[in-house]
Amino acid sequence: MPIRMSRVDGQAHDMNNETLLKELRAKMSEMCPALFDVRDMERLLVDDAEATAILKKGKLDIEVAYQLAGFILEWRKKNAISDMTAADISQNFYEKNCMFVHGRCKQGYRILYFIGRKFLKEEEAEAKALFTFLVEQIRRDGSRITFILDASDCGMNNVDIGLIKIIVDCFMTYFPGVLGRTFVVDLPVILTAIWNIVKIWFDEELKAKTHICGRADLLQFVEAGRLNSAAGGDNDWKANYEDAVLQSFIEENSSTTGTC
Repeated sequence: MPIRMSRVDGQAHDMNNETLLKELRAKMSEMCPALFDVRDMERLLVDDAEATAILKKGKLDIEVAYQLAGFILEWRKKNAISDMTAADISQNFYEKNCMFVHGRCKQGYRILYFIGRKFLKEEEAEAKALFTFLVEQIRRDGSRITFILDASDCGMNNVDIGLIKIIVDCFMTYFPGVLGRTFVVDLPVILTAIWNIVKIWFDEELKAKTHICGRADLLQFVEAGRLNSAAGGDNDWKANYEDAVLQSFIEENSSTTGTC
């Protein structure tokens, strides 16, 4: 059955927002420099796409966008996001092929996979570090994300609320405008109760971009030859740490545009 997509445009930037961007940036000059990494602030002052994403997330309200920008900047400094490198990533965890970026969907977005059955609760720290690092690499690439969470054959030992929370927070708050859409694939009945709790955290934008589906439904959005075999596709690519280091963990560095 075809999935009906809601249109959620978090990237558009038109002339009507230029005045608001100037106001937001002027207000950001009031922030205490000790609370943020100067590199992050400098980027927001020159990168219209990222500043606009924050403005739109704040519903074009300067005060709300200002508070959100401050929250994001403080989080990035606290977690040293701009300083993350391959050294922060566990080679053993990465090569489990549990969480990786490979290929693009039909809209040109980078595909970030999370193969839930390969994850164990005791790997929460490694998974959080890898997920945050991958999203940051895609942000730097100037692309957007199609997130595929393959929940097939998952049990309670493959679920960690802390990891789920950082995934939601990254897409909903810390990296505004980066998510194109999310697919939760083959969700087992045993995890329905947990999913119903997780959904409560979602704002309206994230709800509109999140879809529960079966593997066959993914072929509407990802060609079989591009969809990784771990999620039911024909592509047998597997994560290799040494290759990933050479390619910034995201396989290629060309940016793309598109709409959901």
